[in-house]
Amino acid sequence: MKWIAKSADPGSVQSLADALRANPALRLNHLLAPTLARLLVLRGIVDSESAQRFLVPSLSHLHSPYAMTGMKAAIERLETAIVGKEDVLIYGDYDVDGTTAIVILKTAIELCGGGADFHVPHRIRDGYGMKDDVIERAAKPLDPLPRPARVVLEHQDVGRPGADQLRQEVDGVVDRQLERAHHHHVA
Repeated sequence: MKWIAKSADPGSVQSLADALRANPALRLNHLLAPTLARLLVLRGIVDSESAQRFLVPSLSHLHSPYAMTGMKAAIERLETAIVGKEDVLIYGDYDVDGTTAIVILKTAIELCGGGADFHVPHRIRDGYGMKDDVIERAAKPLDPLPRPARVVLEHQDVGRPGADQLRQEVDGVVDRQLERAHHHHVA
C-alpha cells in the first residue's frame, strides 16, 4: 500500500505559518509552524483567527446548550426527576464519546442529589440503537412499592431510529430524551 499525502496551497501554508510564529500565545518553535500550518490548511483553517480558536479553545467559543431543540424541556424534566428521587436510566453507546457522555451525565445527576443507572449495549450482541428488552426493564420498578416511572435519557450516540422506536413502544414511561448531539438542531 502506498500513502498519498494531500497537497496544501503553499501560499496559504506560508501565510498561516507566519501568523502562527507571530502569535505569542502559541510559542511555537520556528520549525513546527510550517508543519502545523499545513495540517490546519488541510483542515480548511486558513486564517490566523480560525487557527487561534482551533489551537487555543475557550468556553466562550461554545454555543449555548439551550440552542439544542428540546434542551430546556429535557433539563426541566431531569430536575423534576432529581427532586422527586425518580430512577434515571442513561442509555448510552459503546464508543469513546458515548461512554464519556455517560460518565459526565451520571456524575452531574449524582452531584445534583439524584441517582442514575446506565446501560451500554454490547457492540456485537446488541448492535446499534435502543433495544426493547432494556427499555422494558428500565420501566419496571425495582421493588413492589408504587414508584414514579423511570426517566430514560438518550444521549448523543443512540441515534434517531432508536428515539422514534422508543417513543412508539413505551409511550407514557419515558418522559423526555436528550437528542443526538452530533446532529443537534439549533433553534
